[in-house]
Parts: sequence; C-alpha cells; structure tokens
Amino acid sequence: MSRSRLSAWSLVAAAACWGTATAISKRAVDEIAPLTLLPIELAVSVAVLLAASTITGDRTLPVSNRAALGWLGVLNPGVSYALSLAGLARITASASALLWATEPILILLLAWVVLRHRPNAPMLGFAGLALAGVMLVVAQPGVRLSAIGLALTLTGVSACAVYTVLSSKYLGDE
Repeated sequence: MSRSRLSAWSLVAAAACWGTATAISKRAVDEIAPLTLLPIELAVSVAVLLAASTITGDRTLPVSNRAALGWLGVLNPGVSYALSLAGLARITASASALLWATEPILILLLAWVVLRHRPNAPMLGFAGLALAGVMLVVAQPGVRLSAIGLALTLTGVSACAVYTVLSSKYLGDE
C-alpha cells in the first residue's frame, strides 16, 4: 500500500475512532458523572500510550520546555476533556461531534495570532465554509441545544485548540 493511501486510511480510522468514542462517551455520561468518567478515560489513554510506546520503543520526550509542556497537559486533556464531557452530558453526541469540528478552525486562527502563521485566502475560505456548515447543521430549527452544554463544549474545544498551538510553539523543531 502506498504511503499516501496509508495516510488516507489512517485519517479515516482516526475519524471512526473519534466518532465511536463520542457515542460511547455520551452513553457513559448518562450513567457516570463527567468528572468521575474523566479519570477513567485518561487512565485508559495512558495505558494505551504506554503500550504503544513500549511496542514501538519510542520513549523520547522533548528536552526543552518540559515544564511548559507538562502544564499544557493540564489544559488538554485535563480541562478540555472535563469541559467536553460536562457539555456532552447536556447535548447530543452528534452536536458534540459537530462542535468539535470547529477545532481546526480555531487552531488556524490561533496559529495566525500566536505563531504568526498567516493562512492563505483559499484556506480561510474553506475554513469559513466549514464553520458555516457546522452552524447550519447545529443551529437548525428543531434542534434543541442546551446553552450551557454548547458553552461547555465550545470552551473545551477552545482549550484543546490553545493546547495545540502552544505545544507547537514549545516543541518547535523537536
């Protein structure tokens, strides 16, 4: 299989995992309080990452900015997932997944402001179309969204976007 085809299938698999995880998390927050569920999810994540790093033998951590990167770990997955789970308890799984689709747009805008990575016109246009698409689906008549759930989810998404941009800044070429 070619490298580009493998990359494409990897993205499809990642999207499928994200969608499945959102549906499972929605079911879980119906049974378990979000702040109880969070450490369970994080423990599973750590176990999977530990297994993957053991299998691959990759144990490299960046040398510089470890403290800053460590504190960013509080932001994501900590704060980001806590807010997202609290929001998910108040909105549908599909609305949550669509709201999370705004993350790349937020990353694009934050990278522009913080890292001075100026996007080109087509990229801005496509980001605008993506945001409009999210708005059309999430804000359609008949869809009842909790304002608190919406705010919690978007704040969680924003925390994740801030984490992505700042970690990129601190990792640099590593």
